[in-house]
Amino acid sequence: MKQIRTWLFVPGNNLQMIQKSRTSRSDALIFDLEDAVSSDNKIQARQNIIQVLKQPWSQTIYVRVTGFNTPTLLDEVIELCGEHLSGFVLPKVESANQLQCFSYLLDLIEKQRGLEIGRVSILPIIETAAGLKNVHEIASSVKRVSRLAFGSVDFSRDIGVKNLNSELHDYVRSTLVIASRVAGIQAPVDAVYLNFRDSESLRTVAKQASEMGFSGKFAIHPSQIDVINAIFSISESEILEAKEIVDAYENAVLRGQGVVQVNGQMVDFPIYDQAKRLLDE
Repeated sequence: MKQIRTWLFVPGNNLQMIQKSRTSRSDALIFDLEDAVSSDNKIQARQNIIQVLKQPWSQTIYVRVTGFNTPTLLDEVIELCGEHLSGFVLPKVESANQLQCFSYLLDLIEKQRGLEIGRVSILPIIETAAGLKNVHEIASSVKRVSRLAFGSVDFSRDIGVKNLNSELHDYVRSTLVIASRVAGIQAPVDAVYLNFRDSESLRTVAKQASEMGFSGKFAIHPSQIDVINAIFSISESEILEAKEIVDAYENAVLRGQGVVQVNGQMVDFPIYDQAKRLLDE
């Protein structure tokens, strides 16, 4: 499965920006109908996205819809669901029931259009206290959920925290990582970093998210792509070290040993298993 490190939001009402994103180095593009688009421009944004989804894209394409309880959601999903769309980003998800209903709607659309049932995935954003409370049920609700995402800005607003870098966010991140692991889905996607001119701070927060177990990060500006890609990529030195650990441990097992020393580090099965997983990504 293709590794997705960077998820770039592209405003759906800006057709020129959408077309320009074809040359983007972002692994995934999220054509946005929600926060990046004013209410007066949402219909035009939808028409723009319908137009560009008639052709295939080299990147993985998602659309962020307006939300589960909005009156336009049904029209958005019906009009945008098709063969060139990989999935929908669903904001402010708060229950497993919401995802089950959304998935059932996609079942009906895919069946009606002769598409493979289940091909369109759902990326739920956890950005409210209620969503965090139910995150384990959300993560395992439907097979279409391949990973979760964190929305720190709306989460802070929901719980009344003014500091967007609050330590509380680390608790949320850890919870999402654990819920993803328990559900057997891919590692989650970290929230946007709003100051797109501060690449060093972006590098710091992206590195922290990577070390906490996240697989990638949302981006709001093309200038953030290279930094995020670099942080969430597996380096050549990491690959070489993992190969050395795997080879040494497997040879030790053949000799009837369960532990082996590699470069001064004691390697047992958990260390071996982690290295093997890295090589399999």
